[in-house]
Amino acid sequence: MEEHHVHLLLANSERAPLYPARTFSVDVVIPATHTTLPEGGHWSGAQARRAGIYPPRKNSDPVSAGGGIIARLSMATSVGNLDLDHLLKIRVVVGRFGEMDVARWWNTTGQLGLVGAIATKRGLPRTHRFAQARSVFAVAAHRCAEVFQPPKCVTLWLLPPDVEEAFDAQWEKWLEDGDSWNAFFRDVEGISASTDLPQFMAAHGLADPNQIAAAARLKRSAEGRAVLLPGSFSRNTDSVTMLALAFARGEPGALAVPYARGDE
Repeated sequence: MEEHHVHLLLANSERAPLYPARTFSVDVVIPATHTTLPEGGHWSGAQARRAGIYPPRKNSDPVSAGGGIIARLSMATSVGNLDLDHLLKIRVVVGRFGEMDVARWWNTTGQLGLVGAIATKRGLPRTHRFAQARSVFAVAAHRCAEVFQPPKCVTLWLLPPDVEEAFDAQWEKWLEDGDSWNAFFRDVEGISASTDLPQFMAAHGLADPNQIAAAARLKRSAEGRAVLLPGSFSRNTDSVTMLALAFARGEPGALAVPYARGDE
């Protein structure tokens, strides 16, 4: 049986390549009518869908089921030097920290806490934690945009389009690996008004002492609504970590939105 190596770019748009990236692999089936790869050997998500490439069902023979050939599909888990798992974690942490029962920055109450987990689990027993997170992300993004949204800049909730597309494309993988996230989400449920954001991030391997010290030196704007990070945003884990840590420059009930200048 012939085997091909296919690289699927995890973007909804074919104009935003996501490599170099760390990858993981799964088997997919390429129907017999598509035995050649596009020039360069790379597929975008749209190309793969048009070609009819799909993952084999569990406990089935993909070749007999699909009449095609097996390929090894590599899927990006990072954009450049930005780890998408790390981005999800810091968004969840900041999302919980900003809820009304903690720092009172956006209008959700305990949705990423224990009460929210119990309520959401009734209807979504397997994926409730990610449903909770996505809901809080949307509210947090809206509130931050209301408070401060300068042009040509990025925030923790509004990153460059290729990063956001890659992040969205990871949801299916995260849902499939949901059990491995349970311990992290349980820790996040324990965040309370007495929790220190930088120290919580440090305790979970999401920030180091140098990053925490650098964030502590950041200043709020004159009107107190924003925190500007030095330099331009880079597509790396350090940049998004600093966007998260800088939320600690705000105060309970007084949101200060961290931001960085975008690409020139």
